[in-house]
Amino acid sequence: FTKMEDSQFSRLKKMDDNKKGAVMKFLHTLSFHCLFAESKHLPFALNRMLELTLSDGVCKESCSAFALISFIFCGLHGDWTGSSRTGELALLLLERLQAREYESNVRNFVSTAQSWTDPMRLTIKKKLTSYEIGMQTGAIGDAMYSAG
Repeated sequence: FTKMEDSQFSRLKKMDDNKKGAVMKFLHTLSFHCLFAESKHLPFALNRMLELTLSDGVCKESCSAFALISFIFCGLHGDWTGSSRTGELALLLLERLQAREYESNVRNFVSTAQSWTDPMRLTIKKKLTSYEIGMQTGAIGDAMYSAG
């Protein structure tokens, strides 16, 4: 994914299998529980989300998976380049799919990853935007996480 051009990435088909979509929703929830529980199963959930995205197309949960991977690349692995590119892909998908319900979550993880390289005032501004979006869309948990 990180080596794909934006135009190639934008041409990935949309997921049309409802069962796979339900699996992605489940894996999305599972991945966040794994993250906060510091579970060793997180890589498996994220890997499966990426596999489904490649094989069956993109869906709204795909942008959230990319945002979380961006956060992990940066925070746990110190891969600034990979983190930055993965975050860009998450934001690209967010825009393409109009995934408003995941916008606070995606923007928060991407801005947290970018905080390692961006000026603090820019990070704070992005976090505030993420908080406001979460409050507007009813994603209160994501808004609170953005405020933290």
